[in-house]
This record gives sequence, C-alpha cells and structure tokens, in this order.
Amino acid sequence: MEDKGSFSHLDIYKFFVYAGENRLNTILYFSEGFREYRVFFKNGKISFILSGDKDERFGEFLVVTNKITIEQYRITSEKILQEGKKFGYALIEEGFMTVEELYNSLNEYMLFLISQVFSLKEGVFAKLEFETHTELPMNLTIDFRKAIYHGIKKNSYFSLIDNYLPDLKVIPKFIVSVEDVFKVLPLSVEEQEVLEWIDGQNSISSICNYSNLSQFETLKLLLILKFSNFIKFERLKDEESFSINFEEELEKLLNNYNSKFEKIYTILNSLNPELFERLNTEVFEMLEDRYGELVRDIDFSSYGYIDFDAFYRNLYNLNESERLEIAEKFLEDVLKETMFFIEENGEKDFYQSLKKVIYERKA
Repeated sequence: MEDKGSFSHLDIYKFFVYAGENRLNTILYFSEGFREYRVFFKNGKISFILSGDKDERFGEFLVVTNKITIEQYRITSEKILQEGKKFGYALIEEGFMTVEELYNSLNEYMLFLISQVFSLKEGVFAKLEFETHTELPMNLTIDFRKAIYHGIKKNSYFSLIDNYLPDLKVIPKFIVSVEDVFKVLPLSVEEQEVLEWIDGQNSISSICNYSNLSQFETLKLLLILKFSNFIKFERLKDEESFSINFEEELEKLLNNYNSKFEKIYTILNSLNPELFERLNTEVFEMLEDRYGELVRDIDFSSYGYIDFDAFYRNLYNLNESERLEIAEKFLEDVLKETMFFIEENGEKDFYQSLKKVIYERKA
C-alpha cells in the first residue's frame, strides 16, 4: 500500500486490514476537507485516535454523552491548563469519574471516532511514523476487525454492498472457527444467529431470508466477516445452483399453502379457538406417524403459517430430486387432514363455507 494518496469510502476498511494484518506501528492520517483523523496503530491494534474537530475531543464527548456536566468539564479544563495534566487523570483526581468509568468512556470514545472515520466519503491519506514509546491517554487497544465491524455497522454503506455483493447467490464459507469470531466481534443475538446459517451450502440470498435482521443489516454483517477474513465467498457449482432453485420453488409452494392455512386459522380461531387448539395438536400428531422427522417443529401456532426455515431444515437431508415432491405431498396431506378434522368435529354449515373459501383457487 502506498504511503500517501487519495481514498474513497469504499477503501477505508482496507487501510485497517493492512495495518492490522501486518501488525504495523504506524499512524494512518485521513483528511476530508476540514475533517482530519489520526489513527494510531500499535502492533496492528488501534491504540488511539485523534480528531481535528474541537467538538470531537474527549472532554466534549463526555459532556455530550452525559458522562460529566458542563461545570465539571470547565473545572477539569482549568486544572489541565494550570497543572499540565491529562484530561482523564484530572477527572479522576477531581472525583468526577472512577478509573473504570474513565476506561469505559475512553473505549466508547474510540469507537465513536472509528465510526466517524468510516463516515468519510473521499479525501487524502498518509502513513505517518509512530514511535512505540509515544505516550497516549491510556493503554487501550482495539482489534482492527472490531473497528471494521463498528465502523461499517454504524454507517449506511449502501454503495459498499452494491460494489462488493453484486451476486447474492454466492456461498459464504468460514475460514476460521465460529469461536474465533466470538473472541473478536461483539455480536448481537440476531447476528450470532446469522452465523449459524453460514455452513458452506446456504447462499447469501438464503441467509438473508433466514435472518431476523433486515436484509441490509445481514449483508453488512456478511461483508464485515469477509473483510475481516473470517469468511470467504465462493461461486455456485451446478449442484449448489440446484439447491438454490429448490429453495425458491419451496418458498412459492409454501406461500401458496400458507395463504390457505392462514384463512383456516383466522376463521376457526375466531369462532372456535378450543377446536383450533385440538386441530393444531391432533392433526400434526397423526401426520408424525406418517412423515416422522418431517413434522418436527411444524404446526399452525404462528397465525396459521408453517415456518419456512423449520420446514426447509426437515427436508434438507432428503434426496434432492425428491424434496419438492415430498414437500408438496406433505402440504397437501396437511390441508386434507385439517379439512377432514373440521368436517368431523365442526358444524356442517361451517365446514361448507370454509371449504368454499379454501378451495376458491386450486391448491
């Protein structure tokens, strides 16, 4: 990487990867107009960031985030001018913060500045010399991959996704263990669930469908994992393409039947909820004898809908050429047995009216 030049917002993560993976002792300087940042790397980890904006200094950050009051800020500022002490140490001496509170606040401040660096659109950069003995406010280090995670997560970056994920049919695969990811990235519960779907077989498109995050947030997470060299993207092979087509066909099929199951749920649950509860238990217990593991975690509890993810998982171990046929046969039997149960246990007039609604279009 050159020692100086221009950059766009699509390049910023590359600087962090370069410094981190090469364990550099360096200062990355970024400038966009009046905005200037110096990111200090010590052995490849971020040890501090300086902003050229007076409103983004540490003391101002503490006031804005309600860590200290304006009066405490003024008292501390006077003390450092008179005695030449660092702002953080002066806060502790005045009793405005504990050491732990200062450490946590400084860590938050670093992450805030990282998000600011990643918000830069375009400008110039330079690599500057960083002496390892340089005295910084506190002995903090942030892994470059955590910085990439925080920087991308806190910014919109639609253009980043548009540039680096043109094809959502590629397959993400882990280069490292999932435990290695957990050691570095502070993932939310929803983000951890996304990792469960990265198995070398699910496409990015499929993972987005399974994820409880929005598609946009899921794509950002996958890019973060790729940029941090936790995963790689591979193109589809013919057999994998067949699997993707199956997912699309299964989704269409299930949506068709779910529209009918939703009507049954809405009508029956509003008129006779006790009968619906019996139906939801007895029909699937009967089908379990016929289909075994295919019924696992399948019922009408979610407003009449059969869950796609659960159904797909149950079908996954079946022969690929038979999956869709078995899925359609299963769903047809669910509908038949449901209607039969209603006919046997409900009012005849109710059954006839429900039958007319359910079969108004061919299943």
